[in-house]
Formats: sequence, C-alpha cells, structure tokens
Amino acid sequence: MQIVFVVLFLVLYVLANELTYMVAVHQQMGLCQHISAGDLCWINRVIMAVPCVWYCGWILGIVLIAFALFGLLHATIGWVLTIPTLSIDDEYKMIQHTDMECGLLIPTNIICVLFGILSFFLTTFKSAIQVLGSTSTIIVIGSVLVIGFIARGIVLRKVS
Repeated sequence: MQIVFVVLFLVLYVLANELTYMVAVHQQMGLCQHISAGDLCWINRVIMAVPCVWYCGWILGIVLIAFALFGLLHATIGWVLTIPTLSIDDEYKMIQHTDMECGLLIPTNIICVLFGILSFFLTTFKSAIQVLGSTSTIIVIGSVLVIGFIARGIVLRKVS
C-alpha cells in the first residue's frame, strides 16, 4: 500500500508543481486573466509542502520544497509536460490554454489536500525513504534529473 502512495506522491508532486509553475509563468507574461491564480499557486505550494515533509522527512522534504520553488523541477523533468505548448503561435490559443491551466488549480488543490489527509492515515512518516531508500535508487533518480536537464538544453537549442 505504501508503494502505491509513494508513487502517487511523486506523480502528484511533479504534476502539481508543474501546473503552478506554468500558471505563474503565464501570469508574468500577462496571459492569465484570473486575479486569484497567483494566490492559488501559493496555496498549492503550501499544501504540497506537507506531503513532501511527511513522505521524505524534514531535511529531504525541505529540499524538495526548495527544488520546486526555485524552478529546478521544471528545469529537470517538468519541462517535458510543456512540449505540446511549444508550437502554439496564436495568442488566443495560448490564452485558452492558460485559462484551462487556471481552471485546474482548484481541483488540483482539492486533490492535494485529500491526498495529504489520506497519507496521514494510510502511510508512515518517511515512507518514501523506506520505499526508495537504497543508494542505487537515489543514484537512478539523480541520473534521471541530470539527463532531463541536459535533454532540456538540447531541445531548447534545437527549437530556438
């Protein structure tokens, strides 16, 4: 059961943080028309901080929070989720896409809250460390992050 929740945590961590990152970027570009989008992004960051600490412990949880806050998650593996939007040239289509992202913020926040509450009852503290705790697993995750960062540089160089 804990393995399922750890995998769900990792997927939710990546998807929720990538959604908030992209909404924040589109808000800075002036494409986001929703006033509360920035507040909902910060609420999502706070909500996701709780499962990060619960699943990974205090030190690694704070590292995961910082990793997402500084945009490193997007720079390593999250950018893959934005590939379909790279070919959008029309401003109207981009605003529609941004509106869809903003519309997903509230359901994402609700899912994150429910997931966090369920995690307290169905998993143990530091369960991600228990499931993924071997050194080889950590090396594989680190390698995926480095390869993702290098691939992002190559793809952005080819696209530009």
